[in-house]
Amino acid sequence: MKKNILAFAIIGAVTLSNTIQAQPIETCSDNATAHARNLFLKHYKKKDYTAAYYATYLYADSCPGLFSTQTPSSETLWLLSDYSLAASRTNNINACESISSLIDASVLQQHPRISQAIQTNLSLCSLKQTESQLDTPLNRATCALDNHFLALPDSWQNKVANHEDVLCIGPKTLTPDTTLTVIKKGTDNQTSRIPLKNIIPNDDKNRILFLGNERPMMVAKVFNTKGTLLPPAANERTEYYSLRPYQNNELTQQQIAKLNKGMVQSVTDNEYTAEQRAAFGQAVAASFTVDPSDWWGHKPLLNTTEMTDQKDFLVAQYNDRLELIYNLGNEIKKLNLLTGEKKIVYTATEAVHVFSIQERLLYITNEQGDTFELDLAMDRPSPQAVSYAPPPHKKGDIWNEPLVSMDRQSEINTNDGDLSIESPYYKSTVINNFWDNQWIISNLSWGGDTDEMYYDNTSAKACIWRVDLLSRRVERVIPIDAALVPYGFRVGNVPYVVYVDTAKKQLLLATPMK
Repeated sequence: MKKNILAFAIIGAVTLSNTIQAQPIETCSDNATAHARNLFLKHYKKKDYTAAYYATYLYADSCPGLFSTQTPSSETLWLLSDYSLAASRTNNINACESISSLIDASVLQQHPRISQAIQTNLSLCSLKQTESQLDTPLNRATCALDNHFLALPDSWQNKVANHEDVLCIGPKTLTPDTTLTVIKKGTDNQTSRIPLKNIIPNDDKNRILFLGNERPMMVAKVFNTKGTLLPPAANERTEYYSLRPYQNNELTQQQIAKLNKGMVQSVTDNEYTAEQRAAFGQAVAASFTVDPSDWWGHKPLLNTTEMTDQKDFLVAQYNDRLELIYNLGNEIKKLNLLTGEKKIVYTATEAVHVFSIQERLLYITNEQGDTFELDLAMDRPSPQAVSYAPPPHKKGDIWNEPLVSMDRQSEINTNDGDLSIESPYYKSTVINNFWDNQWIISNLSWGGDTDEMYYDNTSAKACIWRVDLLSRRVERVIPIDAALVPYGFRVGNVPYVVYVDTAKKQLLLATPMK
């Protein structure tokens, strides 16, 4: 049977490329393997990739014993590399999958150069046919040298919830039939592969990925693979994505369940006419989708009569705690968002105001503008005078713009009549010339990161709106005229906003219900 297969291999190779005369292969020896490789090379140089594929496939199929041994020769492994290249060149997905299982991973580890060649060749196939299928242990060092995966920068570590042990991400080139995947180290030092679905559009465009060094951001150079070929300047663009959408873990799931308890669907008191809906497109940038009906659920937290100023509040997230911080006269208070417990944090000798937060450090100011720091993790925190500039506000009104982000890397701008978000990586204009388009924006807030913001609008398009740069959406999330002063944050991958209802005189918490 093997002789018949080998004969067919030679006949098939010769038929596919009549200019090549193959010598009979008698045994599955290194000499025979070398001959098969030479035959592959001749076809490959002539770009007859189908003939090159059959030269390797039929030989490999007729000599399975070459790959089952624990000590295959270098010639055999190089044949496997040739086979991988030929399979990828002919876009033979089934072959790419089968090649991955021919050689044990422990064997390939003994031949790093050949292993790298096989990985590189298979990377030309889709992600399912990459080096990952060989089950070779990966680490950040090997990913840094890999032609297919990317090693996560040091600056990303401990910044991506539930992905502190992420080692690599790939593939570098995303085609419409591939899925972005992260490689994560487990407690047993084994690696697991987590597909990241619905993060980058799976359309008819290829994306070459890079990684930002300052924060968890993927930078993708996009080029269209279909249609008329355009000049490079018009045919390529840059997109930015973050790891934000896949940060849930067991703790965040528990917190989300507690936060969402008691939520009810919000109901609009300001429905739009067909003309108003059509007018959205005149102001919102063309790259954004507008949804005026993505209404969130909400629940009351406390009455604004318990606060000195309805704008003086923020949310602290530290040590697995979620607390609403606010003030009444000389008292700084907190509401545990998970349990509902209220507590006085600190009583000053004068009137004070909540200013900003950085993890467990709360910054407050007095009427003279002096700034003090309180450690919320302490049972009885005492104020420490601050001589340096405290972290920026997370929220502010339009007259305080630009609103600088907590990391001081991004800012929300309205000074030229456009609502835009700027960072070292991009400038995204959200609303063009909002004054002339009946958008009266009075309060701004960052969300859980600098790819997300909230604002309230007191015009005919009143209510609280959310902007998501990653999904390119502008959404009306609180459809109530009296809803003002949004403050956004996230728990895992779930967005939340605290806001004031001036009609009900309440502070409420809201989140998506679907």
